[in-house]
This record gives sequence, structure tokens and C-alpha cells, in this order.
Amino acid sequence: MREFISKYLGWRNWAVLYYNSIFENIFVFFYIAFSKENFTSHFFISIIFFLLLSVLSTTYGYLINDYADRELDKAHGKANTFENDSNVKALGITVGFLVLALFSAFPFWSNPWFWIVWLGWLLITSLYSLPPIRLKERGQIGLAFVILAQRVLPVLLVFVSFRFYDLPDVLLIIVYILLRGATSDMNHQLEDYENDLTTNTRTSAVEIGKERYQKLFINTLKLERLALFLLLLTMALQFKNILFREWPVFWLPLLFFIVLWLASVWQTKGDKTGQWELAKINPYHPDKNIYQIIHLVFPNLFLSGFLLFFLLLRNPLYAFFGLFFIVIYRLYDINTLKNSFLKKWIT
Repeated sequence: MREFISKYLGWRNWAVLYYNSIFENIFVFFYIAFSKENFTSHFFISIIFFLLLSVLSTTYGYLINDYADRELDKAHGKANTFENDSNVKALGITVGFLVLALFSAFPFWSNPWFWIVWLGWLLITSLYSLPPIRLKERGQIGLAFVILAQRVLPVLLVFVSFRFYDLPDVLLIIVYILLRGATSDMNHQLEDYENDLTTNTRTSAVEIGKERYQKLFINTLKLERLALFLLLLTMALQFKNILFREWPVFWLPLLFFIVLWLASVWQTKGDKTGQWELAKINPYHPDKNIYQIIHLVFPNLFLSGFLLFFLLLRNPLYAFFGLFFIVIYRLYDINTLKNSFLKKWIT
């Protein structure tokens, strides 16, 4: 059983946890809790069930992709979860995780909007990888659908499952997560550009060309920063009638973000062309930079942790998410902290 879990649920070093859009944007749950002024244990338990649904659904998405990519991954020399499994076993395991995901969603079964969004996600996720449609090889259209399936629909599922329909909050969060997903997937396509070019895999990066795609990537990163700024501003304004005495403190995330943004501008001011080489402004690059803090550390840890602190004051059950952050982001690992740009920046 341990081997089975490690191989399939623990797909590629537990990518289902570390590259899960719901986990990356867990602040959305906390945002909803404050907006609805719902700090009950029932709400907390509903979040736990949704996270389980996310893990199992994301696992299905990864596995169906590996199931369809066995031959292509072999040509690329890449590892594949099912490389040593028969077709029947691979398909059975993939469908099995889908069934588990369905049962984990039972707290939301009575909500018709849940079924509409979840089934829409299932359809797009399957068609993205499976022939004959195989959206992932449809260039720019494929990129749009993967962002929709991996980022937009999951957060939309959060909103409908928890019956949160407040505007402009919903629109701002969706736009921000859409842009965040776009930059992540664009970076992934840039990393795979040479392999995709060699095997004639028609991704959007191959379709557009590497140089033009890099410029598009840089501009999308700028839009992502702007969207996060607007979201933080909206949060500070919207929470005024909810938090009373604590409200002024909720300007701190916005102020901290502005400081980080100005620091990044100052860091690149010496570049006469206005564009530093991609490695220095790419938050996903192995060499840590301030953009990693702005695009990854700030929303994943600081914003979520900030909201979590005030949730803890209302319901101690939320202490669970403190442990969640420690495990997911490996804060227990001294090397992780030592190698972070934040540590280098402070020292």
C-alpha cells in the first residue's frame, strides 16, 4: 500500500501537493471565511473535504495525462508513472482515483452548481490529454484550456461549493489566479521548448516562437503583479465592516507588497533596455530572486499566513493549517530556509 500511494498519489515527488493550484491559493478559503463571517467548525471541516477532493481530482488529472503521454514521454526520455504498467492497470488506477474524488465531494452533492463546474472540469481535463482531441497539442488554444482546467475552474468550484458570489472579489480572484496559472504554464512550456520542437509537439511556445513567447511571458508576469495589487486593495477596503478594530491591520499585506514591488523595480533600474535577462525576473527560475517572493512566497505563505492568524483568534481548529504550511512548503527543512531568496535578501 505504501508503494502504491508513493507511486500514484505521490506522482513525481508529490506534485499533487506542491503544484496544486488550490493549495497554492488556499488564502481563498480564508478570504471567504472573513467575507461571510463564518468561523464555525462546520466551515473548517468543509474546507478539509474540499482539499481532499482537490488532491484526488488533481491526481486524476496528472494520471490521465501520464496515461496518454506514455509514448511521447518515452520519446522525450522523461519518466512516466505508467511506464511499467499494462494499459488495463493504468486505466483502472486512473479511473479509481476519479471515483474516490467523486465520493470525497459528498458534502457538496446537494449543490447543482457544484456538479456543473466539476463535470466541466472533468471534461476539459480528459480532453486535454486524450486523443483524438488532445487539447495540449492545439497550440494557444491548448494553453488556454490547461489554464482553465488547472486554475480557473478549481477556484470557481471553491466559490460555488461555498456559495460565495460577492463581486468584485470573485472576479478579481479569478483574474489573478488565471494570470498566475498562465505564467506558471508558460514557464513550463519554455522549459520544454527544445524537447517539444524536436518531437514536433505543437505547444503554444512552439507555435509562437521562443523569443516572442518570452516577451509574452514577461508581460503576463507584470499583469499578475497588478492583479494581486488590486486584490489586496479590495481586501483592505471590503473588510472594513467585518473586522472593526482589526481593520487597519489588514492594510499591512498591501503595504508589504508595495515595498516588495518597489524593491524589484529598484533592482532592475540599472538595465537600459528595460528588460533584464529572463533568469533574473523569472520567479520559477532555480536561481532565487525577489520575483520569487512576489509571485510565490507572498501569496502562498505571507498572505495565507496573515489571514490564518486572525482566523486562529476566532477558532483554534485552524491551527491545523499551520502544520499544513510547514509540511507543504517544507518549512521544517533548514536547507529550504537557507536557500530561499528571502533569507539572502534579509542577510
